[in-house]
Amino acid sequence: MCVLEVMKEIASQRDDFNSDRNFVAASMRFFLDLDALPECRAEMTVIQELFSLEDCISFELAEHLMGEFSNIADFLEENLKTLTKGSIDGDLQCRLLIRAVRCAIDVLDTVLNVINNLEENNK
Repeated sequence: MCVLEVMKEIASQRDDFNSDRNFVAASMRFFLDLDALPECRAEMTVIQELFSLEDCISFELAEHLMGEFSNIADFLEENLKTLTKGSIDGDLQCRLLIRAVRCAIDVLDTVLNVINNLEENNK
């Protein structure tokens, strides 16, 4: 089942979900433009395109990205002081990235739960 179609359906029904989706899409665009986390550029691009409602991904890829993003957020939180080296701007940007990544995980979790419920109801 295509994650995009379910995401569009939820976004049309829930303003809070749509707001979170837009926040993640805009944040990913911002951090891609900054070239933050170049080693995660591919994952960030997939999320940005999905959350901008431009591209569909599979359930399995969404699960994989949730795991990857969880690892990224954990790493950033654990190494915040080292990564930002006392820079206020760097600290704020890193905290915004952590927030965007955690929000992306929550949105994907909501979508995957809806898909699971739909599949269980169709059995």
